Formats: sequence, C-alpha cells, structure tokens
Amino acid sequence: MKRFVPVVAALGLVASGLLTSSVAAKSAGPTVPSAGAVICKTQVIGVLPNGRLVKRLVTNTRFDSEKVTAAPLPFKVDYLFGWNSEQITGGRQYWWYAFTAGQAARRITVRDLDAEPTLAKPTVVARYRPTMNARLLADSGTYYTYGVDRRGNLMRWTKYIDDHGQYWFDTEHPKLVARNMGSLKTLSFMLTSRLSDGIRRDVLYGTTNAGALKQVQIPWGTPGKSKVTTVKTTGFASYTSLSLSWCNDSGSIGSIIAIDKVNNRARWYHLTSQYRPNVNNLVRHPLVAPGRNWRLHATF
Repeated sequence: MKRFVPVVAALGLVASGLLTSSVAAKSAGPTVPSAGAVICKTQVIGVLPNGRLVKRLVTNTRFDSEKVTAAPLPFKVDYLFGWNSEQITGGRQYWWYAFTAGQAARRITVRDLDAEPTLAKPTVVARYRPTMNARLLADSGTYYTYGVDRRGNLMRWTKYIDDHGQYWFDTEHPKLVARNMGSLKTLSFMLTSRLSDGIRRDVLYGTTNAGALKQVQIPWGTPGKSKVTTVKTTGFASYTSLSLSWCNDSGSIGSIIAIDKVNNRARWYHLTSQYRPNVNNLVRHPLVAPGRNWRLHATF
C-alpha cells in the first residue's frame, strides 16, 4: 500500500500576512520605493517559438535583462510552472514543471549561473502520474494545481509524492472550484494569502474569449465557496497569457503583464487593491519593452 504525502514547495512570509507563490521564485528581491511610487518587478518566464526557455526580468514597463537556454527543450510544452528554487554555487537552481497534452507532467531543473550569459539546458528529474485531462492549467507552487475540465468547470487537483518518490496528481478526487468557466482563455496563479480572517486563499486571474478579466479567490479548506469577480468586462480579448507578480513587496498590489503573442506585444496593468478587485482599481499602462520578442507560449 502506497502512502501519499501532499507535495508543497518552500513557503515564505511577506509582511504581516502569509504570501506564497510560484512568483516568489521569480522575485528580484526587496525594493524600497519612493513615496507613492509603484514598483513591480516581474520575471516573465516562457517558451520562445524556437523552443528555448526565456527568463526575462522587467520592472513596470522597462526591460532589465533576460537569459535564454542554450538549446531548445527536447519536447513540446503547453504549460510551464514555477515550483521552487535554491541558491547554488555561482547562481541559482530552479525547479519548474512542464505539461504537454496527453503526456505525464515533467518536473525539470534549470540552472542560472551568474557568470553565464545563458540558462543551462533543462534536465528532467521526475514525472507526475497520471496525465491530466484539463486545459489552462495554473499551479500554486504549493499543494494545488488548477485547471478547466472538459465540462467547463474550474477544478483543483492535489499533488502527492509516495514512499517510492513517485509524483502523482489525485485525479480521482478533484475539487470543484467554480462552474461555467469554459469561456476562460487564460489562467494564471498570483499568490496564496492569509488575511485577518486567518483563511488561506489561492488567488488566480484569467481572461475570457470575450475579453473580460476575472479574479478567483479560492479558500484552501472550502474550494467550492470560491469567489469569482469580473474585474473588467472588456479589453483583454487579444491577450494569450498573463505573467503575474506583486508590487512594493505588498501582496495587496497586484501586477499583470498581459502578453499578446499574435501581435507580438505585452502591456502592464496593476491593481491598486487586488483584495478589492474592480475596474476602478485597475490601472492600464503603456506597452512593456516594445521591440522585444513577445511571441511566447507556456508563460508564467
């Protein structure tokens, strides 16, 4: 009999509330802003048309730097997520995992050495079983993975590891998050928060085919009581993926890099209060680093 233990990445504390995220592994470190300034640092990670992974650092709309793998991935990737990272001699090692439709998810390592101009070629270190019959997958970096099933419902799956070191998705006991979500075109994870009520929530954002921007707040203990909010009803139809972070080291200020790979551009938005999401709190900014190659897929 196999004993299954939920898989969780290393958790971190930010400010007074619990804030954990796959974007935590993308953080560029603390920033002390001037009074009233909004400083949002985001590592946009994705796959270029030639199959190479790119890790691009931007601050607000400004391009700072990027690194690309020296060789393309040896397999096609539909969804890519952050898992965890650690400091190593001369740089940092990341654990990401990649989903390919109809195949088991792969957990991979990527090394980023300070002295090297490129990222090391990813190495497959583990596979998750079984395959996931879902689309628009988004991962929390902790126990849970989210996606839209074939009936158009937003679901939550728990990740496990057994005594033999095998990684599993509990596909037999998924949890319903929200019905009638089949119109979603993109889905991304922002953070896990625990506010004054003490309840841990995963916060996701997604866009619909009609162009709406939606936020989903999912309580860990009662995912069926999730809150779905339409932040804006139009304006997001052209975007093909979202890369998320927070600003000023505060999880209450959300940052969205909305990527339009068809038209090769990206735009920055931020929410002045993502715990009170509405169109009045959403600020639209100019394009991010015009002239860069934004034809990315599997972006997080």
